[in-house]
Amino acid sequence: MNILFVNRFAWPDAAGSARILTDLAEDLAAQGHAVTVLASNTAAGDSSARYARRELHCGVSIVRVRAARFDRNRLLGWVLNALWFHPAAFLRLLTLPRFDATVYLTDPPLLAALGPVVRVVKGGRFLVWCQDLYPDVAIAAGVMRAGSMAGRVSRRVARWSLGRADRVIAIGATMADRLVGHGVAASRIAVVPNWADGARVRPVAPADNPLLDRLGLRGRFVVMYSGNMGLAHDLDVVVEAARLVTGEEGVRFLLAGGGKRLAAARDRAVGLRFVQFIPFQDESEISYSLGAGSVHVVTLKAGMEGT
Repeated sequence: MNILFVNRFAWPDAAGSARILTDLAEDLAAQGHAVTVLASNTAAGDSSARYARRELHCGVSIVRVRAARFDRNRLLGWVLNALWFHPAAFLRLLTLPRFDATVYLTDPPLLAALGPVVRVVKGGRFLVWCQDLYPDVAIAAGVMRAGSMAGRVSRRVARWSLGRADRVIAIGATMADRLVGHGVAASRIAVVPNWADGARVRPVAPADNPLLDRLGLRGRFVVMYSGNMGLAHDLDVVVEAARLVTGEEGVRFLLAGGGKRLAAARDRAVGLRFVQFIPFQDESEISYSLGAGSVHVVTLKAGMEGT
C-alpha cells in the first residue's frame, strides 16, 4: 500500500507522537509498503530549530512544511503554532500524489478536519489515530469552556470529521467510549494501545547505568516522572510529595521532560534540594533515563481519563 501519515512532529523529534509514529512507519516500510510522513520543519521542544524540508529515513519519506516560530511554552504561542500547521499541511496535501490511505494523528488539534476535504479531492481512505481527543482534553484542562463558542464549534468540527473517517483508532477503551459519545460508530473504532519498542528500550540494572553517576543518584531511591509536562498532568502532587520527604537523605525526585507545566513545577520546587530536572532524553539514552527510576509516577489531572 501507499500510506501517508500526517502529524506536526516526526523523526528525529523527541515528541511522544513522533516516536510512536516513527516506530510504526519504519515497520510498515520494512514490510514493503510505501510510507510517507507529512510534518512541520520545527522541533517540539525548540521552536527555533529547523529540520530538512525533505528526508529519507529507514525507507520512510519525510516531507516537511514551514512552521510558525511562536513560543510553544506560552498558551497563545502554542495555539498560533498549531493553527499555522492546518493550512500549510492542507496546501501540501493537495500537491502530493494520491495515497491508498492517509492517517491523521491529533497534533495539532482537529487535524482530522482536513481528511474529508482531501478525500474528496484526492480519493483514498482516511483514518484518525487519536493520541488526544479534542475538545475534551482542552475542556478538562480548563483552557476552554464547554459552553463557549470555541467549545461548541470545536465539538461540531470533531464530530463532523471523526464521523466521516473510514476508521478511528483509540489508544484505550475509555477513549473508545468517549468516541462513541462523539457519534462514532463502535464498528469503526479500533483500540490499539501505545507501545514501547523492546529492541530500543531495554531494562538497565543500576550497576550498569552511568546516568546515576552523572546525576549524583547512585545508591538513592529515585522517584521519577518522565515525559510531557503539559496541562493534563498534575505535577504539583509530585513536588509536594518531595516536600514531605525532604528530610529523607536516601530519597531523590527526578523529573525528566518538558512542556507548558515545566516552569511552574520548577518554581514550586525552589528550595527543594532533593528535586532534579533534566530535559527530554535522546532515544539512545532512554533506557538509562527510565532505568534511573526506582519507582515511576504517572499522573493525570482529574477528568482527563480517556482524553
